[in-house]
Amino acid sequence: MCRPSSRLPKCAVGWRDRAARPGCRNAHLDTYSLEVRPFYEKNDHEVFATLDGFPPGHQKRFLRKKLA
Repeated sequence: MCRPSSRLPKCAVGWRDRAARPGCRNAHLDTYSLEVRPFYEKNDHEVFATLDGFPPGHQKRFLRKKLA
């Protein structure tokens, strides 16, 4: 797991290297922060589900990226 958000770009590159193994076709993640969503969307992730009120007053978003 990669935290804090200041390491996010480095973390994202690391999982891409590991996901390059044969057989990896998809990656998914979830986030509560609206601030990191544009970073992931810029890197070809798409929101595929949203939980409203999780936590109260916020949303939990699930993103995916096709690797193959």
